[in-house]
Amino acid sequence: MNQFEFVFALLSVMVGLGLTHILSAMGAAIHRLRGRGAPIKIDVIFLLWVGVMLTWLVSAWWGEYKLQTIGFVWTFGAYLLFILYYIALFLAIVILVPSHLENVADTYLHFMNGRAWFFGALIIATILDFFDTMMKGTDWALRPEYFFSQSGLFIVVGIVGWIFKPRALQITIAAIALLSQVIYIWRALNVLGSF
Repeated sequence: MNQFEFVFALLSVMVGLGLTHILSAMGAAIHRLRGRGAPIKIDVIFLLWVGVMLTWLVSAWWGEYKLQTIGFVWTFGAYLLFILYYIALFLAIVILVPSHLENVADTYLHFMNGRAWFFGALIIATILDFFDTMMKGTDWALRPEYFFSQSGLFIVVGIVGWIFKPRALQITIAAIALLSQVIYIWRALNVLGSF
């Protein structure tokens, strides 16, 4: 086992926990939609943010492979930064999607009631993502494609989502975040190791 594999064993577990959390909650929602359990309303804003967090979690883990290709020198401080980043992502997921969607009858109301916490975690994760990306090289982190479509955009989205309540605005920023994430993954991270 090389250093990269050793370090990313724990981070892979954290990614797996995040995916398991989202997928088990969505499975529970499907059962409730089928009439097994309390009724639930699934809102498009909630689904868009679930999509954002799924793609973010998976693409973050995928993009870490760049560290192996550049011969990154591991320190305990760097390791702690990566752990904090994945903890922030996991907490944003848990805030967005409670375990098995227990006690949630309407995902829109749940989202709006906890949006300050969710967007706060999203902003923290975005800041940590920037430092994670800086570890891969300043040229990589300061590319306009990354800086404006990821870091800058997600900070703005987080602030706007936190402050403003209108439903149309919340749908718009969630859709922009998901679209931006998908385009960035397709353009910058499409082939493992080629970035």
